[in-house]
Amino acid sequence: MNTKLKETIIQNLERVNVDQQYDDLLDDCYSFASVGGVFAHMLPSRVLQECDAVAYRCGLNDYIDSRALVEINGDYYDRAECENQREELFDAMDAQKDELSEKRETMEAHKLHLVDQSEYQKEIDAINEQIDEISGEMSDIKKQDL
Repeated sequence: MNTKLKETIIQNLERVNVDQQYDDLLDDCYSFASVGGVFAHMLPSRVLQECDAVAYRCGLNDYIDSRALVEINGDYYDRAECENQREELFDAMDAQKDELSEKRETMEAHKLHLVDQSEYQKEIDAINEQIDEISGEMSDIKKQDL
């Protein structure tokens, strides 16, 4: 995944606590209330985790696979929100590219009236490099799978 996109997602989105959501799912679906006694108030998620950690992890992995999530550095984020961040980043980069293009056009127009055009040309070349770099990043971001 593109580094800028990763940084944007981590900075702007709240990670999804899949462990807590899975525990809540187990606790909502199952209960020891019918067993009664000291077992009545036990949490099914905790019992499964402590008595059969492998089954707990397999269930958690299945739960994660069933959700529309994106994993970044071991944390999970909602895929739809990640898509929105990608579009916002793409739009911001496109606006930055447009600003640079306008600046280049202005400089090229002024350059025509100067005797020594070398300084302007150096700046125009630097702007062209920035535009090419942004265009490359935009291309990477657009075709990136989340």
